[in-house]
Amino acid sequence: RVLTAATPNVTLNILIGVLAVVIETNNQWFAVGPSSIKYHEGILK
Repeated sequence: RVLTAATPNVTLNILIGVLAVVIETNNQWFAVGPSSIKYHEGILK
């Protein structure tokens, strides 16, 4: 109920925060190419 009552922006910020943690903890998976990490960081910003 809390999530459904939250505004889209708040929900999006939470998802982005979770995604950022996932990227940091699984950076080896994203490190396929030399600019992989920078590419995903650019999306988050």
